[in-house]
Amino acid sequence: LYIVPVGQNPSGTKLALERYSEIYAVCKEESLAILEDDAYFYQQHNAHDDRPDGDEAAIAGVSGLGPQSFLTVDTDGIVLRMDS
Repeated sequence: LYIVPVGQNPSGTKLALERYSEIYAVCKEESLAILEDDAYFYQQHNAHDDRPDGDEAAIAGVSGLGPQSFLTVDTDGIVLRMDS
């Protein structure tokens, strides 16, 4: 399953938090891999808003994904995340 959970074009919407576990459960049941493309992750606000935009330490990286990533619910290794 290919999915863009944040910033989906053309509306720019974000997947509701509860949908992550629901979609994951269906993919797990049907033996489907999830290709999560968070194409706009690095164009969003800083992970640390107290730092200037040019500060590399302000970028969240994988540790800053928070609850809005399929990686946070992946207990079976079926998620491949990319930031195209």
